[in-house]
Amino acid sequence: MKPWNHADHKLFCSGYPIKMNADAKKILDEFKDALNEAEAFLKRDPRQRLLPYMVPTDMNLALPAPEKYAIPLNQM
Repeated sequence: MKPWNHADHKLFCSGYPIKMNADAKKILDEFKDALNEAEAFLKRDPRQRLLPYMVPTDMNLALPAPEKYAIPLNQM
């Protein structure tokens, strides 16, 4: 803990310093992808919205089962 109004007070008030490195860029890219997925989800008709990798029968068992497909490893 540091005392209030210490020498680095202004620096601390501006938030944690961000250092862009390879990991930060990857995280930022993943965040952008997540935002795009969320926006696409919200644009759909609320009665037909599905999360990624869901199929219509997940929400309505009366529908015919979809064709099965494999999801590649580490792609979810």
